[in-house]
Amino acid sequence: MRIESPKADLESAKSFLLRKSFITSDLEPTVLGMLVCGEHPQDFLGNRCQVDCFVRSSSQIAQNKKIFKDNILPLLENGHGFIYQNIPVGVRAENGGTGVPEYPEDLIRECVNNSLAHRDYTIDRFINIDIIPQKHIEIRNPGGFKKNLLIEKTEHEIPLRRIIPNPKPVNPKLADVLKVFNKYEGKGIGMATLVNECLNDRIDIPYYKFRDYDDISLVIQSGKLLDDKMEALLSAFSGFIQNLTQGEELTSEQKHVLAYLYKSEKENEKYHYTILLTPDNNHFDAIRSLEKSRLIHKHPESTPLLPVFVLNRELLKENFNDELLQAFGEAYRSLPQDHKECLKIIFKINRYSTEKAESASQIGKLLYLEKYKNSLEINDFEGFQRKIRRIVSSLAKQGFIAKQDKRYAINAGFGKA
Repeated sequence: MRIESPKADLESAKSFLLRKSFITSDLEPTVLGMLVCGEHPQDFLGNRCQVDCFVRSSSQIAQNKKIFKDNILPLLENGHGFIYQNIPVGVRAENGGTGVPEYPEDLIRECVNNSLAHRDYTIDRFINIDIIPQKHIEIRNPGGFKKNLLIEKTEHEIPLRRIIPNPKPVNPKLADVLKVFNKYEGKGIGMATLVNECLNDRIDIPYYKFRDYDDISLVIQSGKLLDDKMEALLSAFSGFIQNLTQGEELTSEQKHVLAYLYKSEKENEKYHYTILLTPDNNHFDAIRSLEKSRLIHKHPESTPLLPVFVLNRELLKENFNDELLQAFGEAYRSLPQDHKECLKIIFKINRYSTEKAESASQIGKLLYLEKYKNSLEINDFEGFQRKIRRIVSSLAKQGFIAKQDKRYAINAGFGKA
């Protein structure tokens, strides 16, 4: 439905432009007016109407750079288009080979739109979009989050850096314009989409980096939440988990919630801010059941209105030096570091897994995923496996571990006659 007819001149358009805050009472264009429909906006707005896009790669040929200066609608389309021209597209077997981009298209479009809708236009600085192939997309914005949207418990032994999804637009008048062109939804959907796409394994956990008080980056990681590394971790703790669930196997939804909380804590330790997992993320039943089984619990600094869940501390345990020193004494202390790392993972399996013992090959795979890579890379994995087999053989000869039907476990009789 047309609600405004075209105007013949500036004078007849004045009332409309004033109502929409496109001009001042002196007929001077505003930042909003120049953003939406100004001619040569860069001459008036400087870097406020600019998006710099980069592809960063170790290969000079694969690198790319584009600088866009324009009104806001072309900036939205050009930013989104640049990303989709520079990310890999896989092929799905269904429907004769459907293309599958590295990142969900709707998500990327929404994140680019929100970066321009929510940025601080009082700051004369451009937006950056950096793509590192098969790693992440980083969208860097002038601006930040209000204090009431941040949960920061950085001095606690379990540090928290979480962001509460915000349903209110930072620039409401610009948001109204973008709604007309179906470029802005509101209701905090941007963050909800990030979390849901992550929980659906279409991206790995997203996070925000504060570079300064008025400079923030959203990092959208390639991959998936419940990746090989997380599957290996849950497998290593399978016995411990089943004890708490009274023998019940974890559902896919429960595994994804555990993975999200685990990776949130790891990112928080790196001074990265992750999005708070709330009942609005449609995983409330999984959260409730995991809390009941004591696999997760509310953070001590959590509030009833905004509960923040963290993992059972056993699931994050990586250092078993005290236990291994008690078991092996000075003999353990004198081992090379790579031998200690191998012994730690055997000890973890022995204590927490349903298997209690593992083959040298599986020990190598678990150690590779836990300490070095998120996924198996055939070029260096085979060499790593050979090294681990030699270490396992050495540990067995020295009596630290014992072989049980082609599998290895901690030798409870070490040093005993």
